[in-house]
Amino acid sequence: MLRTIIFPAAVFLLVSMPANAQQPRNTLDPGAASNPASGTITGTLSYPSDHIPREIHICAEGVESKKIVCTNEHFTQTGKDARTTYRLQVEPGPYRVFSILPESSDFEPSSGLDYRAYYSEFVTCGSQASCPSHEPIVVEVPAGKTVERIDPNDWYAPN
Repeated sequence: MLRTIIFPAAVFLLVSMPANAQQPRNTLDPGAASNPASGTITGTLSYPSDHIPREIHICAEGVESKKIVCTNEHFTQTGKDARTTYRLQVEPGPYRVFSILPESSDFEPSSGLDYRAYYSEFVTCGSQASCPSHEPIVVEVPAGKTVERIDPNDWYAPN
């Protein structure tokens, strides 16, 4: 008699468990642990060479806070649309986005010693000699949203 009571109770507990308790969390998915209050900046990289150096960092500097967030994680896509992209998670707000190729292993993006290639009016104009301005563009990043096509590739701006 006791066996017939325990078995149905065990089945009831297994069936009534929440679905997320039965499935392991995928810790390899970069979006799995993302902060919903943050935003994301993505874009394509370029460099005036036959390749894009792995050492290039992509940084976003807060217009108001002056806080700099960087990544050097590149995503290389192959095939007919081969390109190298990046993804940078930041707090919501206005940013100036730039690529930087560190001159040394003591990389400190706020030092201003390394050349910065901004996402600028030159980039949005088509990166042609006839483009009149190299002015960095301020990118507004809303909470929970992704701002795409922010390509920090103005390697030709005067220093």
